[in-house]
Amino acid sequence: MVTSWRELNEGLADALARSDDAAVERSFAGALARLAGGDGATADVQAAATDLTGPEPEAAGPVSGLALLRRHRRFDLVERLAEAVVQAGGTSGVVVHHYALALVERGAPAAALALLRGLLDDDARATPEARGLEGRACKELFLATAPGAARRRRAYLARAVDAYRSVYEADPGNLWHGINTAALLLRAEREGLPLDDVPDPGAAGREIAARVAEAVARHEDGPWEWATAIEAEIALGRTDAALTRLRRHPVGVGAFELASLRRQLVDVWQLSHAEAPGAQILPPLEALLLTKPGAALTLAAGTGTAVARTEAAVAGFEKVFGPEGALTQSWFEELLRRCRAVARVENAYEEPVGTGFVLAGAELHPSFPERVLLTNAHVIPDAVAPGDARLTFRGLRTPDGTAAVPVGRVLWTSPVSRFDATVLDLPRVPDGVEANALAGDVPALGGVPPARVYVVGHPLGAATVKISILDNELLDADATRLHYRAPTQPGSSGSPVYDAHWRVVALHHSGGDRLPRLTGGGVHAANEGLRLDAIRAAIAATLSPPGVPTPGPGTPGATAAPGAPGAPA
Repeated sequence: MVTSWRELNEGLADALARSDDAAVERSFAGALARLAGGDGATADVQAAATDLTGPEPEAAGPVSGLALLRRHRRFDLVERLAEAVVQAGGTSGVVVHHYALALVERGAPAAALALLRGLLDDDARATPEARGLEGRACKELFLATAPGAARRRRAYLARAVDAYRSVYEADPGNLWHGINTAALLLRAEREGLPLDDVPDPGAAGREIAARVAEAVARHEDGPWEWATAIEAEIALGRTDAALTRLRRHPVGVGAFELASLRRQLVDVWQLSHAEAPGAQILPPLEALLLTKPGAALTLAAGTGTAVARTEAAVAGFEKVFGPEGALTQSWFEELLRRCRAVARVENAYEEPVGTGFVLAGAELHPSFPERVLLTNAHVIPDAVAPGDARLTFRGLRTPDGTAAVPVGRVLWTSPVSRFDATVLDLPRVPDGVEANALAGDVPALGGVPPARVYVVGHPLGAATVKISILDNELLDADATRLHYRAPTQPGSSGSPVYDAHWRVVALHHSGGDRLPRLTGGGVHAANEGLRLDAIRAAIAATLSPPGVPTPGPGTPGATAAPGAPGAPA
């Protein structure tokens, strides 16, 4: 018997809230199966004919699922579900809107415009939402087009302004369209781009921004009104007012609204951490984003993550962002210091093969030298011999960051089947590289909110240090391993896994879609790291003289093979 839409959506909502990919896929597969056939298919297509303001996530119908997936930024699934509805005969405006939005979010704005054409050419279906999405798609095409294609780029800008402005002028209550109009007009002024229908884009943009700011002050602060108010204050040059708004965020603001606001500020307003007002606005906004499930943010050290040391920036950081705690300026500064202590491991031909990180040798064993590198055994010596390995510390803001540093001798190693770890002597590191601190214990499981961990490394051999903060909850633990949600890719092998205080809790080494759970039965999609306290105990058991107590949990017998159920990352 096919499950009802209410049950499917409730299951999907629960799985998304728990970041349980396997459960999400099961609920999603049920939705696709229902649409593929059976008595409910016709009714399901009719249910997809509602408008954007209708169904809530727990209500019946495929549009509810689309809205739910959109709010959790699962645009890959939005696209698949919308395609299934269309295949089943549902071509309502709301379904097309979700489909086109997913295409824009996944980097296909031109395809989104083609899909929207049927709505835009029909006056009865050219809703403010459809026109706004047309503006969004054209805005993305404008931003993606190189200055050398000046005529095409200006045409995209003009079309985006027209789409947003026509909706706002028809009904000034459409504040989101108004602030987007103002943003693009002021962008045209900054770049000196003429618009045929707007003699003075700057003056027009500021006038609209002032009207939007005045109007939004009369609205109850929902997530979108809040984001619109911040953008309006920035347009008017009122940074302090924008910061005040930012600190008074509504309870319901989530990753979708925060990521959209940050994208707008960075891509359209061209704010950066290097100068005002971005130096004041972006750090606390990113701090707030980091507290939200589903957040996605890449921090590339040395390429725009400088933390401004102004009074306004400090004031923005030193605030508690809701019940999940505070992220302060010092938290971000510590992140940047940790990025400087993470190295890209390269072979003799400067090809990236993995990641490693610097520790104080005494943190692992009293016989070790002052500084050591910890990485996976499947990186060194399996992928590259120690004599051929080179390190670059790309989190540094100096030329030393890309200067190759050789590693020294192997001090200790354990094969992939046991701890998949290698400790190497580091005779030299560039100035500015500080050894990482080790955590005394792993974060507790089952907390509210759940504990999070952070993986910092060089996925796919990236030239900049990257941090994973998407779905990064700690899932499971035993005496030797941790399972966690943090997106990793080849090149992440050997990355440090940090707790929320930037202390290393594990050495990342593998991941898989069906890893056996560490406690209880079943499998789950997870990444796996080897606990640093267990690695330290294994080193002590190997190197300490007989009779010397083993530091950390367990005894020499605790070094039993953890296994390697996942593929090396």
